[in-house]
Amino acid sequence: MGRSYHLIATACKDGFVRIFKLVEYFNKYKKSPEEGSLRFELETLGEFDYETEVWRVQWNSTGTILSSCGDDGLVRLYKCNYANKFQCMSVISAEASKP
Repeated sequence: MGRSYHLIATACKDGFVRIFKLVEYFNKYKKSPEEGSLRFELETLGEFDYETEVWRVQWNSTGTILSSCGDDGLVRLYKCNYANKFQCMSVISAEASKP
């Protein structure tokens, strides 16, 4: 929403959640977009070791918070900080706490 790039997140069997920034642009050396070719630039913004298989990742509706879940039964939430680096901001367990 309102960005000049796309954010892509992957859930991997190798136990990692990865976040990528994808920028698309036209070749500078052509006079118009119709004559040019579409190019992509990919940058890794974050790589987080889950230590177990990751099943799924999902962005919130505004694309600012990423949630992930895996074999360990935990839900992790990731958010970009002021330095434009993603970090895990919360870990949620479905187990009930005992008094």
